[in-house]
Formats: sequence, C-alpha cells, structure tokens
Amino acid sequence: MNLSYRGATYRYAPPTVEQLESDLVGRYRGHRVRFSYPRHLQTSHTAATLSYRGVPYRTGESSADQAAQPAPRATRPLQDLLAFRSRAAQTQRGAVMQELASVHHQNLYQLLEHRIQVARDSGNQQLVDQLEQERRQMA
Repeated sequence: MNLSYRGATYRYAPPTVEQLESDLVGRYRGHRVRFSYPRHLQTSHTAATLSYRGVPYRTGESSADQAAQPAPRATRPLQDLLAFRSRAAQTQRGAVMQELASVHHQNLYQLLEHRIQVARDSGNQQLVDQLEQERRQMA
C-alpha cells in the first residue's frame, strides 16, 4: 500500500499475524462473536545495557536471565546520604507548607474584610451579620 505524509510517499506493508481460533464465543450487540488470538508474538532479540536515572538494566533478556544476575547494591554511605537528604527535604517541605498555609489564611481574611466592607457600603445588614459570623469562625 502506498501512503503519503507531508509530500513524502512510502510503501507500507502491515505485518501479518497468524490467528488461532479459540473455543470462546460471546455476544456483542446481539451478534455472535468468536475470539481469536495471535499464534505467536514477535519479540526483540537484541540485548542492550541501558541506564535510567543511574540505575542500570538490560533489555532483551528473559526474566529468568535477569533473576540469575544479582541487582547492583547501593553502598551504606550512599543510603545514609539519601536518607539524610530525604529528612532535610521533609523538614524544608514542612516549613514551606506552614508558610503557605499562613499566607493562604491571611489572603482569606483580607478577602473577607473586603466583602464585609462592601456589604456595609451597600447597606445589607443581613450579609454583614453572616460575614461577621464567618470571621469569628476563622479566628
């Protein structure tokens, strides 16, 4: 089949897969459906050693081959360093979250004060009473 993409033509030959009929039969919108499965799946046979975020791994091997090779172990000082960084990050994150909550509370309070002032200017005493009650709940 000849196809074209952005002016470049190319020949596309879809892969053929032998289908294996199963004994399973179902119904979909009132019609009988027979299920089929591919006879075999193509797999990549090339092995490569790759690294993701500093962790080495191999592709193209079966799970039995990977289980036979021991995983690289981190040294104890590296684990201690990572744990220290994690504790420091949690402490810093906690301080940032407290500051963020404080700023958020101040912004809500300023918005409430503005709403009370607008309600007073418009002479809506019922709204002023409701907003005053909300301010007492915030404190």
